[in-house]
Amino acid sequence: MFGRDPEMLEPSYARRFSAAIVEGVGNSILPVAVLAALYLWVTRPGALVSGLFGEALTSFLLAMSFFCVVVAFAKSLLSPEQPTWRFTEQSAENAQSAYRLIFMLAAVFSLDMFFSNLQREGAVSAEAVFVYSAVFGTLGGWFFLKLGREELWRTEAARKSEIPQQRQTWRFISRIARVLAIIGIAALFVGYGALGKRLLTNLIWTGLLLWIVVLLRGFIHELVSLSTKSESIQDKLHFPSRVLERFQSWGRVIVDPVVFLCGILIVVPVWGVPPDDLFRWTLKTLSGFQVGSIRVSIIDIFLAIAVFFIAMAGARFLQRQLSERFLEQTNLPTGIRHSLNAGFGYAGVIVAALLSISVTGIDLSNLALVVSALSVGIGFGLQNVVNNFISGLILLVERPIKVGDWVRVGSDEGIVKRIQFRATELETWQRASVIIPNAEIISTSVTNLTHRDRYGRVEIGVGVAYGSDVEKVREILLDIAEKNGRVSNDPAPTVVFRDFGASSLDFELRCFTSDVMRRLGVASDLRFEIESRLREEGIEIPFPQRVVHLMNPQADDQEPES
Repeated sequence: MFGRDPEMLEPSYARRFSAAIVEGVGNSILPVAVLAALYLWVTRPGALVSGLFGEALTSFLLAMSFFCVVVAFAKSLLSPEQPTWRFTEQSAENAQSAYRLIFMLAAVFSLDMFFSNLQREGAVSAEAVFVYSAVFGTLGGWFFLKLGREELWRTEAARKSEIPQQRQTWRFISRIARVLAIIGIAALFVGYGALGKRLLTNLIWTGLLLWIVVLLRGFIHELVSLSTKSESIQDKLHFPSRVLERFQSWGRVIVDPVVFLCGILIVVPVWGVPPDDLFRWTLKTLSGFQVGSIRVSIIDIFLAIAVFFIAMAGARFLQRQLSERFLEQTNLPTGIRHSLNAGFGYAGVIVAALLSISVTGIDLSNLALVVSALSVGIGFGLQNVVNNFISGLILLVERPIKVGDWVRVGSDEGIVKRIQFRATELETWQRASVIIPNAEIISTSVTNLTHRDRYGRVEIGVGVAYGSDVEKVREILLDIAEKNGRVSNDPAPTVVFRDFGASSLDFELRCFTSDVMRRLGVASDLRFEIESRLREEGIEIPFPQRVVHLMNPQADDQEPES
């Protein structure tokens, strides 16, 4: 049910992680259970097996248990037979090679555990300790160096797709580990067996713990991605997709440092740092430290950030509910509803900021003094931002333009899509977005074609040839306008005789439509009908005409008489 399914072609990271845990437990639980039963039987009170043989047997059982668990989980994580369930970006051959190396390293490490327990009981001589330490240390260091090769774990394509800085970091860590492994092997042969063994043992434990941390990091990233892609969260909070993508990106950015610090806290005790001191230093750092007269608390900072985002999420949820469930049921115009919705959003941001500040314990009176001292400089430096913000509030309150209006601002023309803190967004007929600062809209003349209603006038200019029946032209134009279903009868269409043109008699049909947003379509329909009717009635729409007089070319060639 929870293991690897061969029919699943693209399992998610969380699904692979859970399957690896289940497979590892399933493959190791039976041998470990048998070994644990033997261990309990050997160590029970009154057991016949005791003394040196008993200690050797219990050490062997513990070492074999460790070996079985490591091998089972290594096989489930590397998955040499099923590449779709593999955690690493490596080929099947490299995965099999890595599994064999881990198998051998686990065997060497388990034997080292067995002999180390016998050494503590005094059952092994100093010479034997030196020999087995040199042999097992060399084998363990060699297998560790082979495992640390970059080409074993990643394909060439994966290495090229990595960020250069991240690639350099891992290469730096890999080189340090190799240098320490070589130093450990060399120390075994020059008489510093304890130093060499400790270095190699700590390197192996560090590699194992870091691998676990990396796996947990990927699992947490997957949880963040799933939470942002959840349909229930999207339906309830109504966050736009771009907001959820940003939340996912920022969530991963926050997770990586936390995981990195946790990895350090896990690895550092392996190298001899007392856990009690480490816990005390960590707690002191997180709870707060003094920088001059200011106390900095990392916990308060993270808590303030969390409170801010939670408050913003709650405000956004209430804003969506207000817009979709309450305001939609009212008969208020679209502009008023947008203004109320935007004002509620501004209030939500202010409340979230105040809550986050209060969580940090900052004295607002001291903050007010600082703000008042910097107000002059902020006023000069951010005057345009403040000007646009105040202009945006004026637009929301006075509503000279509203969301959905068709406006002209200078050379820009389009539909108002949204009015924000700093700027107003217009959408043109080309589906392009024009961002206009709010201060420019307040300080310049703006043509709002739909300020009070959607009525708008349509003007159609047409020219007919000289000698045409002008009364008949007038009747045709009026008849065409009156028969068009999108032309309003109040006010009624009119025809204006504009001028005696150079090549034509110029008329203009003026009519109104109830939806000025469709006036281009209405004008186009009228022009089609005008051209067809005039052609049927035999009324000519003339081309521009020019009369050219040619001089007598022979007159210039005659010579004057003497």
